[in-house]
Amino acid sequence: MRLGSTGFRLLYRFTEARSQPSMNGCRDEPDIRTMGEYIMKKASRKTVSMLEDLPNVGKATAEDLKLIGIHEPGQLIGQDPVDLYYRLCESTGRRQDPCVLDVFMSIVSFMKGESAQPWWAFTAERKKTRLYEPRNV
Repeated sequence: MRLGSTGFRLLYRFTEARSQPSMNGCRDEPDIRTMGEYIMKKASRKTVSMLEDLPNVGKATAEDLKLIGIHEPGQLIGQDPVDLYYRLCESTGRRQDPCVLDVFMSIVSFMKGESAQPWWAFTAERKKTRLYEPRNV
């Protein structure tokens, strides 16, 4: 398997099927009880030029970010992940999966200078602070 020369690429090798229930309530969460290995390739936040180069961001999340006016990674600096989440909810006219907030928390943290972490590392913080309380959308 060839990885891109820039950005983060997540590789998952599962040791068994993901048939077990989710641990944090998110629909597409990698089940860490069945995850054999998790590898995150590093890239410099100074050289990330595309949204897809960010940790935890693929094509769909990049499109969501563009929908709310974020077109390049540098625009995430100083942003409030909760505000980004609610802007996306308002733009789409529906409440987004709360794990989207976890992803936003991870990429804002990364662009602020923190180390890259998988999005589910932010789930406990989101739940503890109840950041995702539904608003009328």
